[in-house]
Amino acid sequence: MKSLNMFHISGPLAVPAVLILLFAVNLFSQYTLTQIGANSVQCPRPMSIGFYDSETNKTYMVWAGRKMTPLIKAFHHPSKRWSPTIEVGSLDSVISEKSLPFAYHDYPVVVKANDGHLLVFYCNHGSDLYMSRSLRPDSVEGEWEQRLLTPPEGRSPEPDGAPGYPSVFKTANGDIYVFFRGFYPRDQWETEQNTDVNYNGAYRPWGYIKSTDHGYTWSPYQVIINSTPNRPDRLNEIYLDGITYEPTHHNIKERFLLVWHIAGGQNETYPVLSRHNRFGRNVYFAYFYPGETPFLESPIDVQGRGGTNLGSEITDAWNSNGEMVRYCLVFNTGDPTVTGPRHIERLKAHYCDDGSPILVFEYRTNTGSSNWNYEAISYRWDPMILSPNKWTISENFKPGQSLLRKASLADLEKIDSTSFISYWLINGNIQAYKTTNAGKTWSAVRSENIDDPIRFSNVHLIHNYHSDIKFLITTQNNRTYNQNNPDDWIHGYAGEYTTYVAGKSDLPEIISDD
Repeated sequence: MKSLNMFHISGPLAVPAVLILLFAVNLFSQYTLTQIGANSVQCPRPMSIGFYDSETNKTYMVWAGRKMTPLIKAFHHPSKRWSPTIEVGSLDSVISEKSLPFAYHDYPVVVKANDGHLLVFYCNHGSDLYMSRSLRPDSVEGEWEQRLLTPPEGRSPEPDGAPGYPSVFKTANGDIYVFFRGFYPRDQWETEQNTDVNYNGAYRPWGYIKSTDHGYTWSPYQVIINSTPNRPDRLNEIYLDGITYEPTHHNIKERFLLVWHIAGGQNETYPVLSRHNRFGRNVYFAYFYPGETPFLESPIDVQGRGGTNLGSEITDAWNSNGEMVRYCLVFNTGDPTVTGPRHIERLKAHYCDDGSPILVFEYRTNTGSSNWNYEAISYRWDPMILSPNKWTISENFKPGQSLLRKASLADLEKIDSTSFISYWLINGNIQAYKTTNAGKTWSAVRSENIDDPIRFSNVHLIHNYHSDIKFLITTQNNRTYNQNNPDDWIHGYAGEYTTYVAGKSDLPEIISDD
């Protein structure tokens, strides 16, 4: 809700406090790195962190500052001028009042409504979803209105009172969808954890709320991917890491591509409960078609009708009869209690011009040692395959034979009809791999790498980017951090990371923050 000064420098190099210092660093690649913020917090999962707006010729970007404070900044490309960095809301008093810890996955996301106002969404962990609206259209400056979008009590009979991992998208008619993960109601958790032998303690479905009036009113929370509270394997957490909006094209209706995995596992101390994110398992895919009667669809066509309509909600079951396994399964990782720990991380999905989807993700395996094996994996939908299930794995992004290891997926970019670039973090730098055949094979493309002494921790592609600003980047921090230590909670969320943008132009180093 106020503008921020990123740095205060004393001594001979002192500058007025109204200045924001922005460092431009020349990279060995074609990209220039510009520092836009200090004292920030990082997270690898955001999907809607910024966009280029052709109407105003501005790029807008959001990130989290100290104590997960949502921040926004804009860059006007014709004038090469930065806006002030603006606090659009505050979680400090909310967290203190509810005695909840800050959580790095309560990050902000941003969209522009059709009335021109900017809307930023963010959470406080496991309790509430907030929205902040800009004072004026097409401007980040001025006092933002902060609004609670979930019930004040923070819980309801449905899991709409406990959001996490928000993402936001706008459809062609201006409707706004905010997707987020729900939780089992806390009051029921406290009552049932010691009495209900079928209750697992970490039931977390995924759903959305929708606005048809530029964010002024919202629909109730609608679950679209549901879990099973009484799964014997306790893998009842949904992680919808990858959502991609596909506009209408080539006789294909607008839709969202959804790619997710499940997680959890049995709690060793309390077997009737699950242990949060102990194991990860499988990769699943489906389409979500928005509109007055939204529905989900699997590309796996067992009835010869061009896809399988799954209705308004995908249900789960621990056996092969569940919709999730029967119609949505892409990659089966096996039972982690038999194969050893498995984790799926940072899934991304995109589409070819013929509508065929392509998936990229990070696959982690562990056979008992302390060293995890990271591999780049890719799947594509091959229309030439005659069977109903046309998913096929890449020739060189495949388990045990992947040409890319010890890498974390950053993002996935569509280049043309069947060409894509996946960006990976390796030893703190960005390496790019390209496919020109819809994911059949991948090869390094060094011209898109970003190699620098600065070690990056998270890299996010700006939607519809302008060449000036293509990525939002946060840095690694070498501080030893123990989330169970109260002092480390304070220091960890005091913001010890630095935020950058990367593009193909030299951006201003010093601007006025007035």
